[in-house]
Amino acid sequence: AIYREIFLKLIGMGLLPILGVLALIVIFGLFALSGYLGISGVAYSIIMVVLGLLGLIGLIIMIYLGLVSQVGLIMMLRNFSRDKLVGNFKQVFREAKSYAGAYLIVGLLVGILTLLWSLLLIIPGIIFGVFYSLAVYALVLENHKEMAALRRSKDLITGYWWPVVGRCVLAGLIIL
Repeated sequence: AIYREIFLKLIGMGLLPILGVLALIVIFGLFALSGYLGISGVAYSIIMVVLGLLGLIGLIIMIYLGLVSQVGLIMMLRNFSRDKLVGNFKQVFREAKSYAGAYLIVGLLVGILTLLWSLLLIIPGIIFGVFYSLAVYALVLENHKEMAALRRSKDLITGYWWPVVGRCVLAGLIIL
């Protein structure tokens, strides 16, 4: 019943980044088309620069929509679990946009810190990767700031490290 009630909203939010992908497909198609039309010289150079800039803009839009989509999915599940299912897709999208930058920063911090711990040795990288695995949820669900989200994630995992790893391994085996 829960799944049916928010199915279309979840699918819509999950498919949101495809808009950016479609823009990139059109731009790459124009790249290929300009090569077949036999345009050369200055006109070809101008077309390539313009298409390159459009491709860069399309890539940025795709990344942005991907971030908003991920935050939006978490927010939809949060709202549903609190019995305050947001009425429409636009409201969730607007709220998710406000978290996109912080979500990117937390994701980068988790990646960089895990990499740095992994450079020390592989095992500390795995340990702290698990500790930081809930940081984005602490950011979105508990409204913590970037570094506070990392600390909160570590606090949530402390004492439950092995059960969390076991669940991750089990989910990975099921997916495999």
